[in-house]
Amino acid sequence: MLTALGLSPSGRAADFTVDLKRADCQLRMDGEIVAGDFDKFRKKLPRDYPPIEMGPTLCLNSPGGDFVEGLNIARFVSGGISTSIAAGNACESACGWIFLAGLSRNRAGTELSRTMDARATLSFHAPYIDPDKAATAAATPTTSGSLDLKASIQAYNQAVGEIGRDLLALAQKYATLDVSQPLVPPTLLAEALVKVGKDKLLVNTTGSAIRWSIRVTGYKGLVPRTKADVVRACITASALADQFWDDGFLSASSHEEYLAHYDSGSRTLVAEVVVSGIKGIACELEFNFADDLASLNGDITVRANVELDESVTRTWIRDRYGPKLISLPDFGVLDPKTPLKDLPAAAGKPIDPRSLATVQGPAWCAARTTRSKDEEAICASGKLSLYDVLLTRYYGEAIGKGGNSARSKLESEQRTWLEWRRACADDGDCLEAAYHLRIKQMKDRLDDASGVRIGHP
Repeated sequence: MLTALGLSPSGRAADFTVDLKRADCQLRMDGEIVAGDFDKFRKKLPRDYPPIEMGPTLCLNSPGGDFVEGLNIARFVSGGISTSIAAGNACESACGWIFLAGLSRNRAGTELSRTMDARATLSFHAPYIDPDKAATAAATPTTSGSLDLKASIQAYNQAVGEIGRDLLALAQKYATLDVSQPLVPPTLLAEALVKVGKDKLLVNTTGSAIRWSIRVTGYKGLVPRTKADVVRACITASALADQFWDDGFLSASSHEEYLAHYDSGSRTLVAEVVVSGIKGIACELEFNFADDLASLNGDITVRANVELDESVTRTWIRDRYGPKLISLPDFGVLDPKTPLKDLPAAAGKPIDPRSLATVQGPAWCAARTTRSKDEEAICASGKLSLYDVLLTRYYGEAIGKGGNSARSKLESEQRTWLEWRRACADDGDCLEAAYHLRIKQMKDRLDDASGVRIGHP
């Protein structure tokens, strides 16, 4: 096998340990990757080894080394082994591709499963091939005793082709049936391959971890603390949805419209945001706060690029990109340039989510002792409560701007719509669609009354 060397090898061959009874780090790799390590790794596993039901975890601490050998290990890991880098440990060069291959098995199939501590080091660069070793592997002595130049070039090209073929095979593998989640994101691969010599592509910011679907641990948790944090999460989610990771776009922080409702019962903040100066970029975000209000229960759910027919804001949305559901880690509320190492100090601080709300819940929720099924569902949902309050506001404005005839028609339409809403019972999707339709109708009425599109001159 032709040797492809990583950057700054430690000189200590990798050591593999296996203990499938451990709760975590059932597999470990420490040290430089050298030729033969894949076979050494396999021999450490039981002969009839299959990944355990949820998949074991391979904990990595390596400066890299033999690139081809690293890709062999990565290919094996992609069969259903999670990867992890602990605090203070590093995974660089060839090790990085092993890390990216991390997948976990579950009953539904497989999913990306690669986690690094905020204080760990993860880096990539183009593979380095030692020309002398590549030549020695295939060249034959000439009559003068020197190595044949043609054979040396062929050996070098063979090494490059072998690495490229193996790396492409790994890059083309997908985590699930969702083809938007390759093991090796194309942008990471492209940026890594232009890093040569001692130049490294570091995954060391919150933005890089989000962009390349890498889970980060080692901190207590983050929550949005200002409206600007909520808007920033919208912008980051939109960049992720549209694969438009531009510094100018990501640095935007102002909003044209911001509407939010906080449900203290479910501790859920629902926000509707339209970003200033970027027509077509709008989001619906949900933050579910933990009991201590210092962290979130799960990821931030963002419906990025909300379409015109689904926008509940007053600003007129022009279509630009298709809508997409995005899950952001809690640090999606931070500037994407925030260093990962700063997360522990920034985390674990509680906030009163009511400070982020601009809309109170429907007044009738507290006033009515008896409610129909649709009313119960609305009062129990922060999102539907927000829709109801906004529809009431827009409906009131439309009634106020119309004459007697127009007012009578609107009231009749509203009664018909309420019957339709009631027919949804407690079906959340049905209720959401009903509100989207009626809110759009009210916005169109207000447009007709003013003679301009709302939000445009």
